[in-house]
Amino acid sequence: MHLQMDACHFIVGGILSASESVPGGVGGNPMVVIQATGGKANTVIAFCYLLIIIYAPTLAPVAWIYAAEVWSLETRATAMGIAALGNWLFNFAPGLGVADIPPGFQNIKCGLFFVSGVLRIRGAIQF
Repeated sequence: MHLQMDACHFIVGGILSASESVPGGVGGNPMVVIQATGGKANTVIAFCYLLIIIYAPTLAPVAWIYAAEVWSLETRATAMGIAALGNWLFNFAPGLGVADIPPGFQNIKCGLFFVSGVLRIRGAIQF
């Protein structure tokens, strides 16, 4: 499971690193600096979907199972409501702040996929 997800990260990172870099941003959007077309774009999309297909039934439910089992039956419904609210907020909030990328990540571009893949391999080795 971990190695398949790592492979998806490295393949997407490799394809994007071989794609065209657009200095001003694609379509004037400074957040999108890499343009992949044709087969490269389709491969990136396919491996992003494959990553989700691998992640969804394996690691994604762990946080929900943990949150449900920590609380007693009397407080479980309220606690799961708070956990769901926190999950939605922590997934929604980064979308609001995307316009302000921290300086350390402004030039990383497709390297983020490599960083993520290496961190996942490091975690798989440790655990």
